[in-house]
Amino acid sequence: MKKFIWTINLALLFLASSCTPNGPSMEETGLIPIPQTISIVSGSLALDANLSIQLIGTDPRLKTVGDHLANRIRPATGFEIPVGVPDGAIVLELILG
Repeated sequence: MKKFIWTINLALLFLASSCTPNGPSMEETGLIPIPQTISIVSGSLALDANLSIQLIGTDPRLKTVGDHLANRIRPATGFEIPVGVPDGAIVLELILG
């Protein structure tokens, strides 16, 4: 009987530890500032010489975030990433409020 109870407890422990949400949490994404929402969609993003970053919003901090992202991408790709272009493949929007 004692062995049966330990087996049940062990099974419940494994079951409880496997009940995690799909995908990374906001804290695990490593994005700063942490976005209010993240949408997972199909498709791909090519990191090539045509990559650019569009900014939506007027807060000057948005340009700082765009520049930071471009500077983080640059060492891995070797490309100069323009920030603030009208039709960027990466879109950053800052909504205050």
